Amino acid sequence: MKSSETLRDVWSLVLAGGNGERLGPLVQRWLGRHKPKQYCTFIGSRSMLQHTLDRSDRIIAAEQRVTIIARDHAEEAHPHLLSRTPGQVVLQPANRETAAGIFLGLAHIRAQDPNASVMISLPTTSFTRKSSLSRRLAPSLGQLSR
Repeated sequence: MKSSETLRDVWSLVLAGGNGERLGPLVQRWLGRHKPKQYCTFIGSRSMLQHTLDRSDRIIAAEQRVTIIARDHAEEAHPHLLSRTPGQVVLQPANRETAAGIFLGLAHIRAQDPNASVMISLPTTSFTRKSSLSRRLAPSLGQLSR
């Protein structure tokens, strides 16, 4: 399904800028230090961020993926982006919650591709069963981008 012809105007936006406040106490007890949940490995051997990037890359080319990361998390995020096409990473100057992260990503996408017609926002704060997202979205994305 993923081809440059059918998905040329489709971008993904991965939100990974949160501080993990709600899960903070659990992560603190588990790891002995604070760590935003998107960088934690709860299932398998990959972090929530890595799972999200994999979901995105199954349906949209990595070159058309924008990942929003808090500037304070740049060092923490780096290992999670290694060994993959990083796409475009935008450092959010300060965490201003979800709406600001989405706006920052959309502004970046708009500057890169004024003709972008469909954008998919993927938060790193939830876990989706393997492949279920790409199976549900792939047929629709091909039709929407035509």
